[in-house]
Amino acid sequence: MIAGEWGDGLIRSWNTAAWFDLPKRLGNKLTPLIGADANEVVVTDTISANLFKILSAALRLANERDSKHRVIVSERSNFPTDLYIAQGLIE
Repeated sequence: MIAGEWGDGLIRSWNTAAWFDLPKRLGNKLTPLIGADANEVVVTDTISANLFKILSAALRLANERDSKHRVIVSERSNFPTDLYIAQGLIE
């Protein structure tokens, strides 16, 4: 592959290569192994990765509105890694 071709179709491939449906298709492959019915399982990032994504987006929006407020409210009993993610983002 030529270096310039790496990014070709990167966005378009979500539709042309059916990447958009991949979490559902992979989940359906797992259903017989775990006793679930079709369309009951999806394969996604970890909860921590998704938490990072949503907190990052929320902080970006909050920063656009008022850059002085950089607070995330959480319970101390939350999973430690999730607390580290939140703490790292507000720093």
